[in-house]
Amino acid sequence: MNAKNTSLRKNLLPSVLALSVMAAWSGIALAQADAGGAAPAGSASEAAAGGASGNVAVSPSGLSEPTRGVYYRLSQSLRFEDNLFRRGNDQEDSDMVSTTSATVGTRLFLSRQVLNAEATVLRHMYRDNDQLDGNGYRLNTRLQWEIGSNWAGKVQAGVTRDQVPLDQLVDAIGGGTVVREQRNQESTRYLNFDARYGLFAAWSLDAFGDLTSVDYSIDSAGLRERDTRQIGVGVRYKPSPALTLGVRTSYTDGEYPDDDYDRKDLSFTVNYLPGDRLSLRGNISYTDEQHDNITARDFSGLTGSFNATYALTSKINLEGGFSRQTNSGATASERIGAGTPPGGTPVLDPNLSFLSDARVTNTLDFGATWAATSKIAVRGKVSYSREDLDRTLAGTDETTTIRRASLNASWAVHRIVGLSCELSHAQRDAVANTRSYSANTFGCTASVALE
Repeated sequence: MNAKNTSLRKNLLPSVLALSVMAAWSGIALAQADAGGAAPAGSASEAAAGGASGNVAVSPSGLSEPTRGVYYRLSQSLRFEDNLFRRGNDQEDSDMVSTTSATVGTRLFLSRQVLNAEATVLRHMYRDNDQLDGNGYRLNTRLQWEIGSNWAGKVQAGVTRDQVPLDQLVDAIGGGTVVREQRNQESTRYLNFDARYGLFAAWSLDAFGDLTSVDYSIDSAGLRERDTRQIGVGVRYKPSPALTLGVRTSYTDGEYPDDDYDRKDLSFTVNYLPGDRLSLRGNISYTDEQHDNITARDFSGLTGSFNATYALTSKINLEGGFSRQTNSGATASERIGAGTPPGGTPVLDPNLSFLSDARVTNTLDFGATWAATSKIAVRGKVSYSREDLDRTLAGTDETTTIRRASLNASWAVHRIVGLSCELSHAQRDAVANTRSYSANTFGCTASVALE
């Protein structure tokens, strides 16, 4: 008991120190912010945080997106997990996890070019499973460029290293199991671009490409390490300000330690914005994916996604979507699109980091956001995923379902101080030799920013 208390005090020490520094920093920052005055209505910071009409301005962290110049952020989170390793009934292992992060970034406007760069260091501490303690970092950059009246695009590059989310650990491709009780860090290096010609014309041309390399720190995850190269072109047609139609084709070449594959996609896209309240975006693709060795993962058929957002009132936003994708490993471009605010520094979505054993995954999700006040927002989301597995331990085709729900509340205490808490639940059905599990997580985060 004494050893456990000593471990608890040791692991919480960084959290206490971080919160003490944040308290001192927030006092200085509040004084500076109050002396400078709040941002006027309609300012750039308000636009960055709020976006289009009907959108909720308070972010999930409680902080506004940085507007320009150099900025600094400190963040401290504590969360409790009742089933850390996502095991079946009677095998749950609960734990308290502390994450401390420090960020420095910049957003520079160079004529019509915008440069975003951000560096973050992280420290993860576990109360009981201290073998998982570790550090991480993220270095991400984005250059949005325009040339003349016809050319525009962006270039993104980054290097990240952080722990793999434990709820992403499933049976490895080709058999075998990733060891859950060891610290496993994912390293990702990426470079991607997209360019567009014809900014204001009814017709425009697109070109895009992506290089992504992923590896892991433990041997049992070695079969999941991968390199992908993607190149593509497309054409868009904008018959009206509210409607954009497009056709894209892309080729992806991927390599795993024991398997190579190539993938061809022909996609049809639509973006419809009939007014300030409703937004519809979708794409449907014919996908042909062929593997050299693990042919059970070959796939030819339809993939795609559809998303809708609707501002029910000035305070309530609704959103829903459906996606159908193969699980050959998301490129960095796909992982960035899910988690980066408009105009913000690119962030890789950790939930798209790990390859699963699902040949095809169908996901339906629904969410709602309520702006209770100008400083407090509440977000809820539920999702249902159906995975078609082809490399289970039993060697047979199986289907499993995963249900997730989350509730987040954020409070913008001040323009540079944010608090947020989140409760989430996940449940997976049993399949083959894998037991079903359910897991609950509750955590809170405090953040301080300086610009």
